[in-house]
Amino acid sequence: MVIIKNVSKQQFIFTLVHDIYCIGAGKCECETKEVQTTVHDPKTGKRGIKVVEKKIPKAVYIRPGFTTKPINNVVRNLPDIQGGLNAKPKRIKLFDYEEPTVSTSEPKTSTRTVTNTQTKKPIKRRRKKK
Repeated sequence: MVIIKNVSKQQFIFTLVHDIYCIGAGKCECETKEVQTTVHDPKTGKRGIKVVEKKIPKAVYIRPGFTTKPINNVVRNLPDIQGGLNAKPKRIKLFDYEEPTVSTSEPKTSTRTVTNTQTKKPIKRRRKKK
């Protein structure tokens, strides 16, 4: 997994190209939309309307100084990401992200007592009067 940070002063936009991202990640992130197209039959010379499902790739917008949620590593192969990394000055930075592991042991707790160095007694904090 990868986290992308926008280090430029402008919004960074990249498209999750179906042929690269969806196929590489193993799941399709594209939206599907029904589109009407005109079909021409050369034998009869007639034209007709055909409804076709079209895949529309998602676009990700990153505001200046912000980071994305963890995204699949395949995003490194996208042309928009390569362009952002190779630009001078750089527009984005990539950070590797590892899923946090769940620990079954109890969490470590620490207690801290502040003492006066001269009297070795605990220091009492005084509240401010209003």
